[in-house]
Amino acid sequence: MSKSSLEPPILQNDPLWFPSRNRFHFNPAVPDRQLWAIGMVAVQWGMLETLIDMEIRNFIEGDDELLSQYKKVRNLRDTLDFFQRQIELKSPEPLRSNAATFVRSIRNTASQRHEVMHRLWGGGMPEDSWNNPDNLYPEADAALLRQPGDKPKKTKSEGGRTSIHWALTFNGIRKIATDIATLNRDISMLFRPSPEQPPVA
Repeated sequence: MSKSSLEPPILQNDPLWFPSRNRFHFNPAVPDRQLWAIGMVAVQWGMLETLIDMEIRNFIEGDDELLSQYKKVRNLRDTLDFFQRQIELKSPEPLRSNAATFVRSIRNTASQRHEVMHRLWGGGMPEDSWNNPDNLYPEADAALLRQPGDKPKKTKSEGGRTSIHWALTFNGIRKIATDIATLNRDISMLFRPSPEQPPVA
């Protein structure tokens, strides 16, 4: 099966049309298709967090002590620790043995999502926006920029390149969204009882 066949159809191709950005008082230097991909990262991640919460609650249903412990969890790292423990305790093989690997893939994707959502984007040039009204500049992908306290990148180029933290292109952002969508699919399928298998106790 080809890799592209595993991608959700909406993530395989660029959208053909975007609404105007000119009504906004601040126009980020990020092309429309990158903004779309960033939105897909946000929406897919919201779904992933919801699915994880649902599966944890399925695991601990009826156990008031565990539910009380879970309600005290306040961050993603501890949530994933809790999730991994429940998989290891209550899932059949081979998922039980692969719980650490599965949760690690969520952690790795979480770090990429965090970069996308919590850093400054800039340096891109969108067409037909008020900061490029005559399309004098070719459209270019934006990049994630350095924050105060980041170590400077070693680069031979001068100027703007030194301010780039991660030159994440449209295809790179879409790849992150696709990876999150794949995790959503996996969670939906891995914890769905098969006809031969009773629900997880």
